Amino acid sequence: MNLFGSKVLKTALILLHRVSAVIMLIYGGIGILAELLNPPVFENLLVKLHVSLNYDELWIIGWINLAFFIVTGLAKKYFFGEQM
Repeated sequence: MNLFGSKVLKTALILLHRVSAVIMLIYGGIGILAELLNPPVFENLLVKLHVSLNYDELWIIGWINLAFFIVTGLAKKYFFGEQM
């Protein structure tokens, strides 16, 4: 891989990893709120806020995002030897 392609890949992985971390923090806060309010009360809150996702869909999106965060971190470590 040439130097330019390596820099682009490294920048893309760093950007994706950071965006995934921010989304994971947001979903973590939503998850804590859901557990404090209990899932049925949280679902009613989502309906009142006109959010089209339910508790289970938010849960699945959170797990997918966590997997994406881990994969981008491992890819950074594998390709560039950086710490996660």
